[in-house]
Amino acid sequence: MNELKIAVDDREAFEKRLLRAGGVMGEPHWVGNWYLESNQKRVLKIVQANGIYRLLELRKLEAGFAFVTEKTIEDIGPYRLDRTPPENVLHKVVHSWDVKGQSVDVLAFDDIGVYVCVNYQDGAQQEAIAFITSLKLPDLRYVEVPFKVLKRRRMGLPDFGEPA
Repeated sequence: MNELKIAVDDREAFEKRLLRAGGVMGEPHWVGNWYLESNQKRVLKIVQANGIYRLLELRKLEAGFAFVTEKTIEDIGPYRLDRTPPENVLHKVVHSWDVKGQSVDVLAFDDIGVYVCVNYQDGAQQEAIAFITSLKLPDLRYVEVPFKVLKRRRMGLPDFGEPA
């Protein structure tokens, strides 16, 4: 699975576009993210959703990100999530949509705003881009960094590494 990220100023207006395109929204759910390691090319994070913790590794693509590995974590203790610096912790409510077979997640973060992930399989990036184009967004802004970088920038911190 791969994803293209888009910044959205008005979640309601964006979701109306999805409805007009034939979209159906699933039940919204909360997701926690604890970023363990990241740089310009790789992201390693713990994700909690529906009471299950998973370790995810993502790789930066020319456009967007690819999910490299995902494994369920039975014992979260050794990861010491309580010691993760606050600038590397993000919580969001995910509104998952199916738009005629296209998977779209609308992410409402507690502290950095609303973003959209258009998900696609290997080899289907052009179809995902065509889908995004078909939405005719007035201000299309792709996001090419991990979400934690957006939070760190808001806090006046460097994109990666230790706090300044």
